[in-house]
Amino acid sequence: MRKFLVLLFICVFSQTSFATRILEIRNNSDCPKTFYAIQLMHYSPIPEDTIVYRFSLDPITLEPHQFVRFSQYTMGDNITFPYCIESQTPHNKYVIHNYCDYLEELYYKEFRWWHGDSSPFTHYYPQFCNEVPPYVFFNDIKFQGFKLCQFNPLKKNGTNCDIIPVTINSTIESLALYDRDNRNQPGYLNQIQYQVIRNNAIYHELVTLNNPCPY
Repeated sequence: MRKFLVLLFICVFSQTSFATRILEIRNNSDCPKTFYAIQLMHYSPIPEDTIVYRFSLDPITLEPHQFVRFSQYTMGDNITFPYCIESQTPHNKYVIHNYCDYLEELYYKEFRWWHGDSSPFTHYYPQFCNEVPPYVFFNDIKFQGFKLCQFNPLKKNGTNCDIIPVTINSTIESLALYDRDNRNQPGYLNQIQYQVIRNNAIYHELVTLNNPCPY
């Protein structure tokens, strides 16, 4: 009986994911999808109306049925948000583009976020994902949305990432701003689905990109 219990314990824990906070963006369409400016809202309880936004910088391209996932592997912690993306696998080779030079592909640990004050794009600068400090705003960090985009090589690249602030990259054309509260652009409501999957201590935010193509 003891051997059976030991074997059962090993099987259960070998099949259990220890990620308790997950943000997953999945391409369920039949064409590549590129997005950037992943927006997170950080709520502070003191005062209750204080909100801090953080936006991702580098665009990500997902081929059909690929995904990117941010996962927290501390059991019981659905508060801390992992700012770095999980590593690629042989079957899930998503692409991270360098916002400053779209044709350059970045390693997943080179993924960057904006860092700065509350004034939009006045004192913002890039910050590598592993350098983002954890917030002390208790337990309310929520995904808000992102921008779908496309690369236009015919436009002159107006980005200079050697200065502060980083200027807008004119070769990246935004198509829509998706908002988790369904305040996204008309015509995109059914193309993007958002859901929260709760399983015991796991808080899983799943964003699904659907057809039509090419957007």
